[in-house]
Amino acid sequence: HSPLLLEGADHVFYERFVGHVSRLTDKLTLALSGAVEGVARLQVLIAVTLAAISLDKQERRLRRFEMALSDELDHQILPDGGHLTRNPRLLIELLLDLLPLRETFAARGMEPPRGVIMAIERMMPHLRLFRHGDGSLALFNGMGTTPPDLMATLAAYDDARARPIEHAAYSGYSRLTGGRAIVVVDAGAAPRGAHSIEAHAGCLAFEFSSGPDRIIVNCGASRYGSAELRLAARSTAAHSTVELDERSSADFGLVLGERRIVAGPGDVRVARQEATDGQEWVASHDGYKRSLGAVHTRRLLLARDGASLDGEDEFTLSTARETLPALARFHLHPAIRASLTSDGTGALLTLASGEVWSFAAGDLPVAIEESIFLAAADSRRRSEQLVVAFDAVATPQIAWRFARVEGLFSAHPLVPEPAGTPTPDA
Repeated sequence: HSPLLLEGADHVFYERFVGHVSRLTDKLTLALSGAVEGVARLQVLIAVTLAAISLDKQERRLRRFEMALSDELDHQILPDGGHLTRNPRLLIELLLDLLPLRETFAARGMEPPRGVIMAIERMMPHLRLFRHGDGSLALFNGMGTTPPDLMATLAAYDDARARPIEHAAYSGYSRLTGGRAIVVVDAGAAPRGAHSIEAHAGCLAFEFSSGPDRIIVNCGASRYGSAELRLAARSTAAHSTVELDERSSADFGLVLGERRIVAGPGDVRVARQEATDGQEWVASHDGYKRSLGAVHTRRLLLARDGASLDGEDEFTLSTARETLPALARFHLHPAIRASLTSDGTGALLTLASGEVWSFAAGDLPVAIEESIFLAAADSRRRSEQLVVAFDAVATPQIAWRFARVEGLFSAHPLVPEPAGTPTPDA
């Protein structure tokens, strides 16, 4: 960007500009020897490496920074392309820094560090794992509104354009596809320490979309709301999974002024296979084992043609209890209009495109309750959620199903709410 800033400038201004950049580089270099950790450390290393390329007589520094940056990328970027925080938003931010760095090396006729090239090649397909049919990314562990302009920029740099990976074993995410339908599931252990300051208690939560319509979502994250709202959005209740005894599957504690996960799912087991009917997925987590003596297992089957999603939630109890209240939550995208069936054991969902889907959980009653969607482009919005209440002791296993209603199409597709629609604070 210096030609734009320095065009027509006199020599005095040029010297002041370069001197300022040099002083900032020295300040950041000094910070690296301190307590800079996590994503901030990667950002600092990218900045000083970029400065060392651009400034004269920085060859020795550049070699040192290249090695440090490659080592840090190997540490923070997992083999499947995810970040230690498990936050998809950070992949966008890091790629928007790493891609210009790679291009700057090339513009100066220099070979980019292998660690930078390999990290970009891993991160790009991992980011595509979260992508729904409308281009938005699934809302897990700190992801909020998907910035379409930034995603378009990344797409322009995406040389591979291959299919998204379907199972990120190291990061703990899975993707199921069938017909026009997409399911993205969180099946990973909670990150620890400083990497958990934005992590959510949403293990085994999923998102579900059909074509351009997002149906089941999580509440998402707001970086600008109140502290209470941000913490509530990280709770299990803000995710499309099962909540036991009105508790989250992870515990949040105040550490060094930050709300970190201090206990949560550690043993998460996942298996998937191509079944005759479609893609089958099963996983379990022990996030409730320490507090309630329960292990949660969730099974999903997405039909090959994408016309149905069958689910099953099961709880294995290791301690004797008389009762254990459970709530299976399915948060709906704000564009979905929901109505209960006459017997109260099911619901009909009208999508923005006019497509109609049904939901049922056997003979269990279904309720429609208020929710909030924090990832709207204009502001947070009121939304709704389907809630199935049951006793995990008396009924340790429930089955539920979403199915497209063939031949039924709404003649009045929904119009999105106008910007500024009043929304609750929590």
